[in-house]
Amino acid sequence: MKAIIFFVSLAIMWGGGQGVYTWFANMEQTEIACEEFLANGSEKDWLKVTDCFIDNSAVVVTFDQKTGKIDETNAYYLPIKASESSQEVRAFLKINSKDQRIIYSNIFRLQDNEEEFEAFFEEHPEQLEFAYKAEIRDLNGLRLFGIDSDDEDRKVLSQTAGGGDFTILDENEKPDAMRSFVMLCAGLLILVLLVVFSGKSDKEA
Repeated sequence: MKAIIFFVSLAIMWGGGQGVYTWFANMEQTEIACEEFLANGSEKDWLKVTDCFIDNSAVVVTFDQKTGKIDETNAYYLPIKASESSQEVRAFLKINSKDQRIIYSNIFRLQDNEEEFEAFFEEHPEQLEFAYKAEIRDLNGLRLFGIDSDDEDRKVLSQTAGGGDFTILDENEKPDAMRSFVMLCAGLLILVLLVVFSGKSDKEA
């Protein structure tokens, strides 16, 4: 049990510390053109990436391989491109809007049943229109890295990226100093209490 608490405290401190670092290094949002972002990346993490081509029909969903469950709780990602003709995928947008995730889940859930698919989207044509919409738009978010990056999701996305290196932009997220400081302090407090109580237990023994 002590070992579990120890590693949990370290994970909380790691997450909080990374958040504090991200906030400190990104006091202001950095604006960068999509073409430059895809070609050279960015040293900053809180970004506004301008003039990106986003095709909603190219969405990638990650799900539990054992259950095969797909709903709005799954992670959905959209390839970020500089233009419609671009072939290489070097970045993804992680969708955080619940409404959008519901639309995508409906597409994946019904795509193998033509009759149900047509019946559902005949009643909800706006969802189908959104799911196949493609446009040039600006993107806002935080670059995902470290403890915030999901290894299993990256394995799935790597297939779309052709096995190459890629970046994930966490949609509409921004540095949260307060939450990060609380996490860092909470992890440190748990670690201190663990050391104190472990010392008392050893003395009593």
